Amino acid sequence: SRVAEPGLLAEVGLTRGAMEDLGHVQLREPAHGGPGVRIVQLTDLHQWPAGDKTWTARGRVIDFEAEGYSSERNVDLAAHVLDTAKPDLVILTGDILDGRPCESMPAESFRQVMQQVVAPIVSRDIPWAFVPGNHDDDHSPWARQDLVQILTMPGCIQSAATGFDHTLTVGFSEAPSEDASVRLWLFDSGGNSDDEQVRYTTFSPAAVEGYRALSRSADLAPSAVGLAYFHIPLPEYEGVAPLVGKNGLFDAA
Repeated sequence: SRVAEPGLLAEVGLTRGAMEDLGHVQLREPAHGGPGVRIVQLTDLHQWPAGDKTWTARGRVIDFEAEGYSSERNVDLAAHVLDTAKPDLVILTGDILDGRPCESMPAESFRQVMQQVVAPIVSRDIPWAFVPGNHDDDHSPWARQDLVQILTMPGCIQSAATGFDHTLTVGFSEAPSEDASVRLWLFDSGGNSDDEQVRYTTFSPAAVEGYRALSRSADLAPSAVGLAYFHIPLPEYEGVAPLVGKNGLFDAA
């Protein structure tokens, strides 16, 4: 993939919520042979270091193997999805890592775990993007801002970003096009709240205002369609019937 120079910037800084315009990413010619940009979304893998065997949660010792959890199967499943769908882009939408079993590990452990996840993506030369969820830094030895380092890993299209709230266009042409480019809006939807009734934090006001400002700007590069990706579901999703399975978004912890 080829990354163009970043464009507009709604708010500059390392604080959570800065909405940045990262420009345009030219994708390689599609391997699937079909029309349009094909995007695979992977979420909630809850990956942990391969050496971890147990985790104590709420007074209960969880034996990963005995209860059917497997970091290796996560990676195998991702590889199977990639080979089946042949996407042009992969977007990882949070809880890809799980900080809770890593509490006593070195602060840089997240890099090793993330490399396991993206290995099948990178080996297939597929560009990818990442936004965090509420468990990526949950009780972890690393801070949420540390996870910005993930965006500098091979294949990531967000290498110019200083945070997790940004926009960019992707497409097969060298420049953005109103006929064929896709505008992506990537948001950090927050972590866990200390208030049990609230449960989760949410989008920062700066990200929302940045979105409003950039989306209204006459200088924003053209696109045929816009898509938003984030982790914590909006209340409007409650009651929506999925194509397969059941909607358990609001029963998750």
